Amino acid sequence: MFGSGHTRSGLAGSASGQLNLKPGLAQLNGAAAQRLDKDTRAYLALCNPLPSEKWTKALNIFIIRLKNEGNWQLLDRLWIFAADNRQNARVSIRNPASAQITEYSSPAWTKDVGYMGNGSGMYLDTGYNAYTQGISYTLNSACFGVAYCDVAASEANQQNGIVVNPNVFMAINLSYSNYYGINSDSYTNVTPVPAPSDGLYVVQRTSSSNYALYFNGAQQGSASAASNAIPNGNFYLLARNGGSGANSFISQGIKMSFMGSGAINQQKLYACWQSFLNNL
Repeated sequence: MFGSGHTRSGLAGSASGQLNLKPGLAQLNGAAAQRLDKDTRAYLALCNPLPSEKWTKALNIFIIRLKNEGNWQLLDRLWIFAADNRQNARVSIRNPASAQITEYSSPAWTKDVGYMGNGSGMYLDTGYNAYTQGISYTLNSACFGVAYCDVAASEANQQNGIVVNPNVFMAINLSYSNYYGINSDSYTNVTPVPAPSDGLYVVQRTSSSNYALYFNGAQQGSASAASNAIPNGNFYLLARNGGSGANSFISQGIKMSFMGSGAINQQKLYACWQSFLNNL
């Protein structure tokens, strides 16, 4: 009935009655709390205020599906910025006890949408350094993704990520050249298919020589370049960490971001993410 310690899919139905949730709140106690997945509860323990009942149900289903499809254990971090409270957007869903995101220059945030950059100083420091904190993220098996919203196709040189000397990349660029790279001193230009637009962009390394770009779960381009190092610096969002501070600030919005193994199934992860959004 409740195999592997997970709640049954019926949670999406009459969950309020089953979980004894107070209307509009994820207020759990006793046996009711145990009906949520343990990793949902670990995240909720760091939320203040607690997210709504509806948002909590969507998250619980999201986490269970990631686990059932084998992607959860391959993630080091996953932030959902499309939260229903700004403080909670700073807490990683995966490994929630890790350092919370630090906001610089107060980037705009909208409930159930996420953060918006201003292109001139607002950014997020995730506190995640793949070189010192990577577990599933390794030299020859690594990925990171950013779910963008409000993308203007005319914008160039707009990046999330880190570039450190000697030009070791973890970067996604939404210019027309759409360059991308990971754990390498080389990057690749591809003509975007489609052109830069709202959606989930992922750069993924699967071996010592091969990496690829994905958009909404579908591969858009691939390249061959030797992996030579894991970037040693915190990963930035709404900007690029150039090793001497934030630069290349973006003016797009972001709804979610993650880092993890190159073995993550991007098609399944994207479908899972879309299902979460549809459940909000």
